[in-house]
Amino acid sequence: MEQSAGMRDLQKKLRTLRGQARAYSVCFYVCAALTALCLLGLIGVAIAEMIVPSRPLDFSAAALAGGLALFLGLSVLFTRLSNRAEAERDDCAELCDGENSFFFGDGTLGTFEETGVRLHAEGGRELSIPYAELRFFSVCKRIAPREKGEWSVLVEAPARYFTKEKCPPVLIKLTAKERLYRVLASRGLTLLGEERKEEQRGKFSRLARYVLPDRKGRRTAAIFLGVGVAVIGAGVALAFLTDVTIGVVVAVMGAVLLGRGAFGFLKAKDVLYFYEEGLYFHSADLVDRVFLKWDEIERIVKTEEGDTPVLRAECAYGGYCFPCFAGAYEWLGEHRPEKCGGSA
Repeated sequence: MEQSAGMRDLQKKLRTLRGQARAYSVCFYVCAALTALCLLGLIGVAIAEMIVPSRPLDFSAAALAGGLALFLGLSVLFTRLSNRAEAERDDCAELCDGENSFFFGDGTLGTFEETGVRLHAEGGRELSIPYAELRFFSVCKRIAPREKGEWSVLVEAPARYFTKEKCPPVLIKLTAKERLYRVLASRGLTLLGEERKEEQRGKFSRLARYVLPDRKGRRTAAIFLGVGVAVIGAGVALAFLTDVTIGVVVAVMGAVLLGRGAFGFLKAKDVLYFYEEGLYFHSADLVDRVFLKWDEIERIVKTEEGDTPVLRAECAYGGYCFPCFAGAYEWLGEHRPEKCGGSA
């Protein structure tokens, strides 16, 4: 009776969390839409001010700017609340299935049983994978050269359980949580990879830096620079020939474009850093950012992707490819020869 009552409480909590997650998500989209409307309204008022300056328009601009700041802040707040509610919802859904159950991807639960993991989804087929065919890795995803990062557990499973094609082993990402660590320990499963420990503060020691210009990004930035200079020139001409206010507004717009172009030109480069603790790479657009500790890198090899030469950092659970920066591999050969794996 106690277990049944506890399960009913869990299911009730799950329904509540699902409702909260949906509500926060709806609030985010509403605030995001209102932010966009305030921005469009502000642009419209600014254009109207250029044509016919008036005091009511000044008040409208101030109100729209305030609304923009308010709804932008609320969008950020509801994003965080939604993420937190979704994490609690998923954890509760796992517990409803069992103490030893965890999400193995969207909608698929995996239960750690005596001899293996049983994967099952609502209305879908079940399959069991013996522990002997699985490997578990503790991984910390870092996007900056520091200890802090996002911890997860990667499960490596044979691809034949998921597809008939011949493929490399499949990696499944599990959310790191104390309950998962306890289950792995209780089943006697070895957790490979980086050991999770208390984060140490302090800066990492940078040893070398290599830069590779992004030619496409710099061409785009050069266009902004050219347009910015032209618009500034047009603004100066308008200030002398027609109206000073209109000329100043146009010149300011040109200055913004010029600043955007200058910033983009300076940032249009891929960068690879070597630290005492590991290596850090970020692409020109900052979409690809990763910091890898030396302990998790098995070797670094020179290889090719298509016709492009790259450096591939191989870890036990997979690899990361970076552009082949001139002189970077030679630095590794001198300072970290144990990590150099030659060519692949």
